[in-house]
Amino acid sequence: MRTRLLVLIGTAALLITLATAASSQDRGILDRVPELQKIAAASSRGAMGCGPALSLLVTSQGVVAAPGIDAFHVFGGTIQSADLLTLLRSRSESNRTGKPGPMSGQVSDLCYVCLDVLSHSREPEAVVVISELLTDEDHTIRGRAAMALYRIGAADESLQRKVGAIRFPQAAIDSARARGAEPPAWIRTVE
Repeated sequence: MRTRLLVLIGTAALLITLATAASSQDRGILDRVPELQKIAAASSRGAMGCGPALSLLVTSQGVVAAPGIDAFHVFGGTIQSADLLTLLRSRSESNRTGKPGPMSGQVSDLCYVCLDVLSHSREPEAVVVISELLTDEDHTIRGRAAMALYRIGAADESLQRKVGAIRFPQAAIDSARARGAEPPAWIRTVE
């Protein structure tokens, strides 16, 4: 009887700890933007070392491999696509409303890492969120958003139709092109 009680108390404590960690993580990703941007900036400039790395990206479609040392430095070995989408939605909202938010201002390094990781996701929701960044005022974010959508569309036929329905601004295509990424033939531009 006493053993059962201890097991129940231990299980309850574990569940409370997990629930608290999950809810603080939901709030916490936006609270961590300054720290994550600093790490992303250092990593993308090679200050944290170079070499191959692989993270696991947990998506609504399952778990996929996300290669890249920058993602590993910024987010670690396991990344939730929901966290990346939260960050990019915050950027999009700041762009749309003009109101300052956690992802407004100089966060191009962090956006680059988020976009690069999501480009491997085959996450349908990512298409919508990333497409909102095609008109970002930051040329790096515009170009990386276009490149992420090219990769998502190229990886899956149904997502290619979804990405192909988006009208890409010429500035986003030009920014991607400046980074060595030519648009696939199925990309449509704003006329």
